[in-house]
Amino acid sequence: MNLLSKRWLILVGLILILATVLRLYKIGEVPHGMSWDEAAIGYNGYAVWTTRRDEWLNRLPTSFRSFGDYKAPLPIYLNGFFTVVFGMNLWAVRLPFALAGVAAVGGMILLTYQLLERKSVVNKEENVFLSAASLSLLSGLLIALSPWHIHFSRIGFESGIALCFLIWSLVFLLRLNQVVKAWQRFFNIGATSTFLAAALYSYHSTKIVVPLLVLLFIFLKRKVFWIERKSLLCVGVLTSIGLLPLIQDSLFGHGADRFWQSTIFTLPLSPVEKLEAFIYHFSAHISPAFLSFGWTNSLRHGDGHWGVLLPTTFLLVVAGVLSPIFLRKKISVIADEKQLWLIAVGWILIGLLPAAIGRDIPHSNRALLALPGFLLLAVAGADSLWKLLQPLSLNQRVNGTKSEKELLVKSVVGTWLLLHCLFSLSYLHRYYGSYQREVSVDFLDGYLEVMEYAKQYEPEVERILFTDFYQQPYIFALFSRKTNPIWYHGGSLVKYEFSRRINEGDLGRKNVLIIATPSEIPAEKAMAVVRGTDGKVRFTVTRTPNEVTY
Repeated sequence: MNLLSKRWLILVGLILILATVLRLYKIGEVPHGMSWDEAAIGYNGYAVWTTRRDEWLNRLPTSFRSFGDYKAPLPIYLNGFFTVVFGMNLWAVRLPFALAGVAAVGGMILLTYQLLERKSVVNKEENVFLSAASLSLLSGLLIALSPWHIHFSRIGFESGIALCFLIWSLVFLLRLNQVVKAWQRFFNIGATSTFLAAALYSYHSTKIVVPLLVLLFIFLKRKVFWIERKSLLCVGVLTSIGLLPLIQDSLFGHGADRFWQSTIFTLPLSPVEKLEAFIYHFSAHISPAFLSFGWTNSLRHGDGHWGVLLPTTFLLVVAGVLSPIFLRKKISVIADEKQLWLIAVGWILIGLLPAAIGRDIPHSNRALLALPGFLLLAVAGADSLWKLLQPLSLNQRVNGTKSEKELLVKSVVGTWLLLHCLFSLSYLHRYYGSYQREVSVDFLDGYLEVMEYAKQYEPEVERILFTDFYQQPYIFALFSRKTNPIWYHGGSLVKYEFSRRINEGDLGRKNVLIIATPSEIPAEKAMAVVRGTDGKVRFTVTRTPNEVTY
């Protein structure tokens, strides 16, 4: 192994360490609070691992009914392992998503390297900044520090796991033509099939994105895949066999329900109006407001201040979009560079389709599968800017005080790295600071804390009157109590009464624990209050006397 390879591995290791720290640090505390979906994923995973049934007593389901949105199965099954091993807590629920985020960073580095591998051979005499190794490191740094990826790696949203499996499936797909030993070929075929199927079982949006993206890769690299057509056929057969339960559930079960619940196709619109809505929704997801200025429809999907791409990344994306104009014929000098540009643009167009056909905009969660496309385009932009700056006479003529060459390019690269780090630190400062105070409502802050009161008084009171103001309180009761789903349907929550009609009149009931909002039972009449990270009272807790008062 030569010095460059060792240096590359060391830098990859440092990027992975950075990614790990950013995704694991305080994941059980930041964002504070637990969303409905996180509670549902955590509880159903625990239930299916301990009883083989979900909260509705469906045995090993292919899609989880949950709140009627029929969640994808694989993240829930994976989550069950972690909640069984580490306990029913927010940290354990979010841990597999964070680990998937770290794995996605490593996969992105390898994927970029493989897409540009021939570039290292063709340009072996050129500066290291043009090598596939260096550009793959840039790709890894961009995703490791990406606000878009950090955010969805730290919360229990299925899109992050699906993205990880998608990236790794393409890594092994590209390796089909890079091995000569039979066992390596079999391993790559099996890994490609496994990760493709896993991506499709992880998130509903992958049912649109994965097939189209694989077709794009096959088309752009058709000469290579034609040679490996037998291996590709094996991948197709194995993946199809693995997807039989999913196909059956989509055609004859509830696997397609989410599509009809959340897309514009079921809205009472004319075909022309639906097309106009699609164009508007798509354009919203490539607008600077969404990409760089924090436009979001929910603080669960972003911090509302920073866009999904840091400004420095956004500038490289713009450079990537314009690179065919800047470089003109130069972009076709190396075929891998042209393919990288086409793959990046195609990936963005395909990855944004689920968000574009959705009803809510912008929707960074449904659009997350497009992230690698933006990052590959940023890599292409960085490469193009290097080609533009490197031959400039100013860059060739001006030397540093110690005779450093190419001072202009080094200054530009250093400035960009400094700004990127400063923007990243600013984003993280907000993420761990003011964002936590603003996100209290969106992440249902206080539910887990107030459930401790419910469990504490459950043996002593005749009834627990629990507000339904914030919706879905039952799932937090099931999660916090670790309630067996069979016991749940057998009456385990018989003491709990979930209601939106709580008022001060309920204070006259006999021996009841009332968990309400401050608008229902004022804080001054409560024995305890639960506050959110914003300092505001989220719940009031009151226990009524053992005798009825008049």
